[in-house]
Amino acid sequence: MGAFVALAGLVAGLIIALPSPGTPKEARVTNVKGDVVKEDKPHEFATRAVTVLTVAKKFILTAVRRRHTADSWPLLAPSMRRGYTRASWAKGDIPVPPFPVDTAKWRVGYSFKKEIELQVALFAKPQQHIRPVVFDLTLRRFKGDGHYRWLVSSFLPTPDPTGEFGSSSSRVSAAARAAKSEAHASQMWLLFPVGIFGLLLVVVAALGIRSWRGARVYRAYIKDRYTSSSRPS
Repeated sequence: MGAFVALAGLVAGLIIALPSPGTPKEARVTNVKGDVVKEDKPHEFATRAVTVLTVAKKFILTAVRRRHTADSWPLLAPSMRRGYTRASWAKGDIPVPPFPVDTAKWRVGYSFKKEIELQVALFAKPQQHIRPVVFDLTLRRFKGDGHYRWLVSSFLPTPDPTGEFGSSSSRVSAAARAAKSEAHASQMWLLFPVGIFGLLLVVVAALGIRSWRGARVYRAYIKDRYTSSSRPS
């Protein structure tokens, strides 16, 4: 106990004697106002669907399809126009992957007040033997001329890992298959407790048979011993 008290006193003395390290210069509080980033709020897509899909369709049929590429210039957000003019954009050497679009399907990736992402699947004509591709098409809302406009801010290829894409019917069928798979998995889990219960029954039956045989042998032994002891010598 004396050694423990001496050690505790030594530690307390070192804490008091040694000065605490000062606050680093970069960690000091400043009174300079920082940038406040406001989180965008989710917004219903249906109220903007016609406008947004019209812009997306025209962008795909011009910039992506490389037909009348200059007509896609008014649909571009400033981030897409950076480093280009309308004339240079019209030449087709642009940061948009080309694809011979024949048909397309879409679904909403997310829908915020100022930004919307559409996942679009593009299909070529069957005789071209080109596999369909999936892109993330992002549109942002800009104010100009007294009204809001939706402009394309990015167009990037994104493979769909689920293998399902397109209309609501395909999503419904995918959900039905997922539910069927989940139900099958739940049925498999039901077999697990049934198997354990069956195994317990087998163990109990084996122990019962073993006990019955042991009792039978014991009774036979007692009977034989009693018979041999009762015989006259």
